[in-house]
Amino acid sequence: MRQRELPEKLHEVLMRSGLFQPGEPPVGTQLTGGVSSDIWRIETASRTFCVKLALPKLKVQQDWFAPVERNRYEHRWYRTACNAVPGSAPKILAFDDEAMLFAMEFLPVETHPLWKERLLSGS
Repeated sequence: MRQRELPEKLHEVLMRSGLFQPGEPPVGTQLTGGVSSDIWRIETASRTFCVKLALPKLKVQQDWFAPVERNRYEHRWYRTACNAVPGSAPKILAFDDEAMLFAMEFLPVETHPLWKERLLSGS
């Protein structure tokens, strides 16, 4: 994981979504481990949240492509799950159909272990 300035497009979408205000500079940490999306932990003076941006080309050696519109359906699933069973999925904070990204509450690994790591370890 590395902290860095947010890409301009991401910064603009999050500002437009009202997730932070001018003069409240966000700190972004690009998270690792995924191959189909860029995932960021964003920290501002008032909150911490996560952003998921679907990639058209997966981060694998071969040329594997997937429609970015999948983010639209993933964010809808999270909303549906949260409405049906509160707390069953991360709360969606914002969605941008044009940028094909969504922001959701950040769930720390200390309290929400990664299922992939648990499967690989046999727990």
